[in-house]
Amino acid sequence: EGPAALGAALTEFMAERVRRWLTDVVGVAGDTADAVMAAGWADLPGSVARAEALERARGSASFRSLALAFKRVRNITEGQPEAAVDAALFAHAEERELAEATEAFGTRLAALLPERRVAEAFAAMEPLADVLERFFVAVLVMCEDGRVRSNRIALLKNLGRHFMQLADLSRLQVEGGEQ
Repeated sequence: EGPAALGAALTEFMAERVRRWLTDVVGVAGDTADAVMAAGWADLPGSVARAEALERARGSASFRSLALAFKRVRNITEGQPEAAVDAALFAHAEERELAEATEAFGTRLAALLPERRVAEAFAAMEPLADVLERFFVAVLVMCEDGRVRSNRIALLKNLGRHFMQLADLSRLQVEGGEQ
């Protein structure tokens, strides 16, 4: 067993306590708690603020489509290597649009999160639903050309990293099924 096993057991116990606090005391849905905790839960006041903001935001139609799109982003990027995005490899306007929207969202997060303005951060996510929808309609991510494919995956990974500062939206149970 040893110290490592004890540490893991303690972390698991604490995570369960935090999840229970979010669902029973704060009053958010279990999948909201899971989504927020997947993005980190060591900062308890921050976790509560993110859970409350996500619980309010998740009811809108654009947020539901964003959650479904993010499940797709996670499925495509899971286990893929890190790479830099090269704008010279963009073949579609939708790639550039997603890159620009991702950068703008990242800049917005950098301004909002230090001030714990998480409701505004979740609101800033919502316009990305339409951008992602257009991207997935126009762009075949897993194309033949390896450089282009890697670039498209890197573009989605960038967006995923920004989202994961707030929550793992792929954990939300949303109407519309799996994509």
